Amino acid sequence: MKSYTNPLYIFISFLMLFLACSKNEVISEPTQEIGELELNFSTLEMNVGEKQRLAVLTDIGSAVISWSSGDSTKVSVNEYGHITALSGGAVSIIAHVGENSTTCHIKVNPDVYIAGHENEKPCYWKNEKKVQLSKNSGQALSIFVKGEDVYACGYEIIDRSRQAVLWKNGKATYLSDDVYYSRAVDLFIYENDIYVLATGAGVAYWKNYEKVIVNTDSQTSASSIYVSKEDVFIAGTTNEERRRGNAVYWKNTQEHKLDFANSGTRARAIAVENNNIHVLGRVTGFEDRSRYWKNGKLTPISNTALNKDMEPQDLFVTQNDVYILGLDFSDTSFLAKYWKNGIEIPLSDGSKSYFPQSIQVLDDDVYVTGVEGTHRFGGKPVYWKNGEITYLSDNYGAAAFSLHLN
Repeated sequence: MKSYTNPLYIFISFLMLFLACSKNEVISEPTQEIGELELNFSTLEMNVGEKQRLAVLTDIGSAVISWSSGDSTKVSVNEYGHITALSGGAVSIIAHVGENSTTCHIKVNPDVYIAGHENEKPCYWKNEKKVQLSKNSGQALSIFVKGEDVYACGYEIIDRSRQAVLWKNGKATYLSDDVYYSRAVDLFIYENDIYVLATGAGVAYWKNYEKVIVNTDSQTSASSIYVSKEDVFIAGTTNEERRRGNAVYWKNTQEHKLDFANSGTRARAIAVENNNIHVLGRVTGFEDRSRYWKNGKLTPISNTALNKDMEPQDLFVTQNDVYILGLDFSDTSFLAKYWKNGIEIPLSDGSKSYFPQSIQVLDDDVYVTGVEGTHRFGGKPVYWKNGEITYLSDNYGAAAFSLHLN
């Protein structure tokens, strides 16, 4: 018997088979392989406030770039790679494309604020431009910057007496007209709390404009304040039994003695890092006038012998590195120098006299203030960055004391 197949049946069968295969078939476009990413800048050096745009030079097709900052308080970046330098320090900006990434390393030069006086009037310099704080005679002894606000402290002479003062953006708040606390000598800001240390014939500090008494003895003085984890540390000098002074520090107003801080010792500076308490001071009447204590224990400043007349001036500690600023002497001049972990680094060569005042470090950059001259309160105000000197004024009736990097 002869078989017969309907052509319409064959056509319908093939059509159904084709549609079934089409449902399971996935059609994909070829994926572009992205090579190593390259930016228009691999490194940048910027000043606070400057802007720049980063761009990926590698062909990435339609892939999406995402950006991130290692520290958005120093350098911010938006979705288009536009960056803004906000404060000093080293930061990395990373561009991400899928699993690939590349980095731009950025160094932001900080704004440099220096407190001092010129022509007997309190002032500060921001990036070498002077800002006068008062028409009254006085001095700005310490400075600190928080966000957009500039704080400085010191004293003004009003009606022939000193008055401790805190300036915020140039506006003065008089903390005390009491002779016991007539000079605001140091300033520290921890989180949003403002601490001002004052002395004269006793020791007190103000936290957010509220006074805290530390010591009421008229022979007691203080020079430095540091706040760590809300603990308040103060370096100063007591006068037990009316002797020539004993270097001490206070933690939350409780007094702590230091090893070999015998008669004639004075504490000048204090810093705290990783629960270690560093105090710098001096002594009179001994061959070695310099004193440095770590956690209350007397510790050598250097592995080599120091000039017996060297006078320590300031202290800065960061990432376990200890910087000690000192005033040294030659036969003909005053010498400015500092020690990093015991290694001496000179700032002046002896051709002129310089009196160093304060030291701060940001990443690998070392900043020091001082005066050209032989007296800390009067000369030509200067600062050094990594040993390179900058004059703030040609006026010999001026001084540069404390500094802050922002």
